[in-house]
Amino acid sequence: MQKYLSEARSLLTLAVPVIIVQVSQTSMGVVDTIIAGAYSATDMAAVAVGTSVWLPVILFGHGLLMALTPVVAQLNGSGRRQRIVQQAFILAAIVAVITMIVLYNGKHVIAMMHTDSPELANVAIGYLHVMLLGVPGYLFYQVLRCQCEWLSKTKPGMVIGFIGVLINIPLNYIFIYGKFGMLELGGVGCGVATASTYWIMMLMMAFYSMHARWLRDIKWQPGRLISPPCGVIDVAGHQIALNFSSLMFVLPLSIGIASTIRVGHRLGEGSVEDARVAAYTGIATGVMLACCTAIFTALLREQIALLYKKTLKWSLWRRS
Repeated sequence: MQKYLSEARSLLTLAVPVIIVQVSQTSMGVVDTIIAGAYSATDMAAVAVGTSVWLPVILFGHGLLMALTPVVAQLNGSGRRQRIVQQAFILAAIVAVITMIVLYNGKHVIAMMHTDSPELANVAIGYLHVMLLGVPGYLFYQVLRCQCEWLSKTKPGMVIGFIGVLINIPLNYIFIYGKFGMLELGGVGCGVATASTYWIMMLMMAFYSMHARWLRDIKWQPGRLISPPCGVIDVAGHQIALNFSSLMFVLPLSIGIASTIRVGHRLGEGSVEDARVAAYTGIATGVMLACCTAIFTALLREQIALLYKKTLKWSLWRRS
């Protein structure tokens, strides 16, 4: 029993920063939703439609990069850090090009939804077109962040992820409402703000990686679609539910990421028994956290909805 408790402490030491990173990234969607909802219900619904196309496409690339985590963790555990190469960047570049092409043609997917609001469709397409400019920044940031997590260094991503959220909030306000001489872009401004934030975070993580002493020994070599015919308010409601459920989902997901690092590290050390302990501990911790988030969401569902409902009421009154 003691070894499981000890493993749980080590797991949580890794998992807490990962949780903060994942929550920070998901919080950008929360910020987009709240500020766009305060501007207008139509823009909020357009961001929801655009996000329903953006998420499955970008998560495909994100998932490919996450597959490298156990491989690198095992190399690190076996003391072969020098074999970590830059293949992840090549993979990210290829996926970025494909993703940008798919997102650019996302207008055809939106056209298939047969929306009754041309304004909603136009804003959703504009949102996708500016978001695709942030794809390389997003994927390269993931490579740099995961590089640290692969080597059991989860705090850099936590700090930069939190800074990214703080940057995203004023950028949303500036581009949505057209402050400081910028054009008033409405929902499209959410895309501009988020894409810009991804590039800023990537540059910060690259700067850290180039100056971190513990990385100097590494030799580098080169969902579901929301259908708008339901109506603007209905789509906005779907976005609220999807937005918050995504925020809750990343909590057990972070436990899974941390567990992958622990298991890979133990296997790299050649300790199969310790790897088994790490796996069982990760599963138990993830299940308990998932149950807690489910109970939390069920009990406080009305209070959660009210966080968004106030902004929707304000936007409808503002437009009337």
